[in-house]
Parts: sequence; structure tokens; C-alpha cells
Amino acid sequence: MPKRTIKRVKNFADAIAYQKIFWSKFQINVPLSYFINSKSYLMVVDGKIVGGFMIVPRNISRTYRQIPFTQEGIFALDYLSNKRFAELTGYFIDDHKEGFYLVTRWLLHVLFSPYSCFLYSYPESNANLRKYYSFGNPLLLYKGIIRNIDDINGEQRDRIELITKIGFCKLFVRRLFKQKSR
Repeated sequence: MPKRTIKRVKNFADAIAYQKIFWSKFQINVPLSYFINSKSYLMVVDGKIVGGFMIVPRNISRTYRQIPFTQEGIFALDYLSNKRFAELTGYFIDDHKEGFYLVTRWLLHVLFSPYSCFLYSYPESNANLRKYYSFGNPLLLYKGIIRNIDDINGEQRDRIELITKIGFCKLFVRRLFKQKSR
């Protein structure tokens, strides 16, 4: 039986490892401080990093800061002003046999967090993610060109959505039954 653990990122070595893996998978340059100042977790199986996820507080949320100051963006920012939310991001899994364990731990962290809802974003063109997230009944806050906070060349079009704890549970149950049907 493999030796697996979920460990909290608390030092620069773990943050650098997470940052490198995330870059290699998604070509998104996330600052090291983001991994350290968030609740970032790595899944390690037999000494090898195979997965991770982050729960990011509002005050450093990149997704929140990417909402532009357009009419639609200001509506989204105003809506969020009275919400107790965090950002969900950084999810990856290399060993899909271990995916259930990682997502279960993520679900527990979400359920027992002090936040009532969670912000996330993804490319507007990704129909597969839109279909997947739709099972959690998210609220679409913003769709369109986001603010460039990372000096990325060109415009990026994203969907920024908000999901409740119950919505996250629905995604978990859907994933569970989809996994069982394989």
C-alpha cells in the first residue's frame, strides 16, 4: 500500500516545488508568496508530489484582483463586498488513483473553513470546465477580459464564478459517482 500524506506548504522549498509543478502543467506563473500565504497543500505519495490545492484568503486572491473596473466588474466587486469568501485554486493530480483521497481532503478543508463561498476562474473558452462546474450551480460573477496583474502578454478572457459549500459538495458527489462508473 502506498504511503500517502497531505502536507501544508509552510516553507520555501515546498512553495518552490509547488510553483514549478504548477508552471509545468498550466504555464501560470504564481508568485511564491501566494503559495506560502495561502492554505496550500501538497499530496505526497511514496515521497513524490502527485497533487495539490489551495484555499486563498480574499486579501491576496489573484482572481479577485483580476476583476476589472468595468461596469460588469464593478457589479461583481460590489456583490463580493459583503461576502465572506476565499479563492479555490491550484488543483492538480498526477496519479488519478489518488484523486479521490485528494479531493476528499479538499472537501473537508472547504466544509470546515470559515468561508461561506468560494471564488475561482478559468478560461472562457474552456467548455469542459464550464460543464463540470455547472453541476455545483455556481454564480457567474464576471465573463470577459480580466485585469492583467501578472504582466502576461495579450488579453485573457476568463469566467469568474462563485460557488457555495453546498455547490462544492455537489461537485464532489458528481465526481464520486463518475469515478465509480469507470
